[in-house]
Amino acid sequence: ENFVPWDARIKHLAAKRSVLEQMNDLKVRGTIVQQQSSADYIAATRTLIRRSYFDREKCKVGLKGLRAFHFKWDKDKRKLSSEPVHDWASHPSNALEYGATGYKELNPLAFPAETPLGPQTLDEAWKAHQGRMPQERRI
Repeated sequence: ENFVPWDARIKHLAAKRSVLEQMNDLKVRGTIVQQQSSADYIAATRTLIRRSYFDREKCKVGLKGLRAFHFKWDKDKRKLSSEPVHDWASHPSNALEYGATGYKELNPLAFPAETPLGPQTLDEAWKAHQGRMPQERRI
């Protein structure tokens, strides 16, 4: 299954056809993931990560991006921003977020009714994830 962002139906100035139309031309099926808040995308991703195993070599670049995914620290407010920083690391992270959210939309029973974000950082989620994996499968 190929999950694409909610805006894949939109035609942009740079292309005469939308991403979804281009995929259809190539006979590639795409499922639109509904637009949600960053917190909802991240919650779905955290739930999926807890159940996932990653091939260390084949997923090397994507995992590097997931590890670098971050929020900006606001010195004045003394807290993290509400939206993640948009940089190179946001691309592999967003890909996994759309995949996790699309999977959740197709398999709602595989996800808890409510997945609170809480104070957990991505590093804490990775450590918890690795703690549940056999030593030889850790990344």
